Amino acid sequence: MSVIACTPSALDLPVGSVEIPSDGLLARVHRPCPEHEREAHCVGRRHDDPCLVFWCPSGEHHFSIR
Repeated sequence: MSVIACTPSALDLPVGSVEIPSDGLLARVHRPCPEHEREAHCVGRRHDDPCLVFWCPSGEHHFSIR
């Protein structure tokens, strides 16, 4: 038996966002989701704005925090 962890791909990121390397420093950044109060991990950064993009597995959505 194997278990596959699903993470959003670069295609799933919001427009204007860039995927970060999964083994990079930013991939270790976690924040609570403002809607679901569950832990979310950083999956990207915005090109036009100095924001990080996080993935909330509970709500299956992205959000950004400055």
